[in-house]
Amino acid sequence: MKGIDYDIIIIGGTATARYAAAKAAQTQARTALIEPSPPLSNALHRQALAHAAQVAHQMRHADLWGFPSTTPLLQWQTLTEWTHRVAETLNPEHSIESLAAAGVDVVVGQGTFIRHPQGLEINGRLLRSRTYLLAPVTQPAIPAFAPTIDYLTPDSLIHQPWQSLPPRLIICSNEPAGIELAQSANRLGTQVTLITEQAQLLKQADPVLINELRSQLEAEGVTIFTNFQITQIEQQENLKRVWSEDKIIEAEELLIAMGRRSPLEHLNLEAIDVQWQPQGIPVNRYLQTSNLQVYACGETLGGYAIPHLAEYEADIAVNNALSFQKIQTDYQWIPWGTLTQPEFVQVGLTAAQARKRYKAVKVLSQQMPNHRGITNEAAGLCQVVVRRNGDILGAQMIGTGAHEAIGAIALAMRSKLKVKARASRCPQGVAQLLSG
Repeated sequence: MKGIDYDIIIIGGTATARYAAAKAAQTQARTALIEPSPPLSNALHRQALAHAAQVAHQMRHADLWGFPSTTPLLQWQTLTEWTHRVAETLNPEHSIESLAAAGVDVVVGQGTFIRHPQGLEINGRLLRSRTYLLAPVTQPAIPAFAPTIDYLTPDSLIHQPWQSLPPRLIICSNEPAGIELAQSANRLGTQVTLITEQAQLLKQADPVLINELRSQLEAEGVTIFTNFQITQIEQQENLKRVWSEDKIIEAEELLIAMGRRSPLEHLNLEAIDVQWQPQGIPVNRYLQTSNLQVYACGETLGGYAIPHLAEYEADIAVNNALSFQKIQTDYQWIPWGTLTQPEFVQVGLTAAQARKRYKAVKVLSQQMPNHRGITNEAAGLCQVVVRRNGDILGAQMIGTGAHEAIGAIALAMRSKLKVKARASRCPQGVAQLLSG
């Protein structure tokens, strides 16, 4: 097409955008990646923090292995410097330097779309493309009460100039990130209270297994309140108080993890006829927006911020933007969960969801073998939801290695294998369950 500079321009600032740019470059497509300045805040910080918290947890229980137990003295700035280094060195193939070497034109700055001639204006240049992919930076969604107080978010926590963590921390959350941070902060020595307005920690999770995770977090010392409807909140100097109808909770710090929002005003998406709202960009099953030449993926669609889910969407969006053979999204076999210890993960339908769709549903449940006993980790639990004809409808797991183990079941669902046909290819505990 005359006057077209690229096959795809990716609006970035996220790990998902860089992943998509690498994928596009592999096809030899003319690719540009728009990176804001400063560059993205890497989502790997939270995983690094969880690893440090696990070390602290093991130090407190070292007597189990014959060493003297100790209460570690946290040096917060040293820890945050380490997490920054970890985040920068992981996934080097998605660094700006690697992408540029692969042929991606990386443009640093904030762009805005214009209608005539249609394209993206940035740094005094007009860039035009056959297709566009939106994978921009999102921000934590903040409830109406929050602007009246000082608060933290999952993004800002790691950048705090503390010497140590606050004595007490309230986490208001309805998403996996809040649960993960609650465990990490507790293990690092903070008294954590986790509150959610929902009836259970994660609304879409299987109640049996998510309550098992709740029990294990409470056993470690995390205080958890569900059905907590905030009626009032106030700050007096450095102390925050949160009210419900029958409780008052106070702490030195409050962290809000209530999902993400997409502040896209600066992009002027109206100029290219893309409809959007702060809760997310509406897309069809091909990940096309209201302008069929513009695609979107990742956190900007709304829902939980789950890295491997965003990468799945990026694979489909890049393929559909660059190929005539378009692929539809199918989320039913994509696992999701928490990176807590123990891990919680599920794929497909829960038992309750399955029974609303099908008449004959069976739940196979079994405790997973505790091969991790030498590290003092609890035995896991696995349940698989099946139809009478052997179709696998979903599965849920809690335990060490759950994310890896459930991959076999997800593959079976994708391949439409019957439950017993997949048993021989699964990890031991899962195989016993499926063949039983």
